[in-house]
Amino acid sequence: MNEPTEAAATACAAGGSKSEEEALLEAIAEQRRLVDAMPSDTLTDICERAPHEKKLGQLEFRHHLPLEKYRISSVLATFEEEHGSLYKEPCLLCLDDCYLHADLVISHRFMCCGGFTCKRCADDFRKTKPTRCPLCREPLRESSAELLLQLMVFVEKGASWAETILGRGMMYGY
Repeated sequence: MNEPTEAAATACAAGGSKSEEEALLEAIAEQRRLVDAMPSDTLTDICERAPHEKKLGQLEFRHHLPLEKYRISSVLATFEEEHGSLYKEPCLLCLDDCYLHADLVISHRFMCCGGFTCKRCADDFRKTKPTRCPLCREPLRESSAELLLQLMVFVEKGASWAETILGRGMMYGY
């Protein structure tokens, strides 16, 4: 392995005058020069070159990961400013935060109106053996054919949650 490359990367972290990013960029450039200078004509040359290429890839990954995290966080912040929080909305019955897109088991969606409740409210609601939706007061459908027809109304409107449920139903047969 290339000892100066590791030394350059660790010297900055130990309190050198350069920033950590500058040291990492120098280590990448040095490792790239080393890899480019190595022959790759024979199988032995390729085998000797492989660990250095791996080290170069690791250094590049260490450099690009924080940049990508920063880019994603800024895009997410912009999205949340325009559209609100991605994953939570208030439950329509108890008004607690309901993480809709995190997992299907956390929330319950009513096919008659497309409304949702948190799992706790849905469980409490089922215990009362209801005949009507607590949100829109429509009669609750029991047969899978009726539920599928209600779901298709939302699929035709382009509701992503309905498309997801329909897709899972087609894949797993429910």
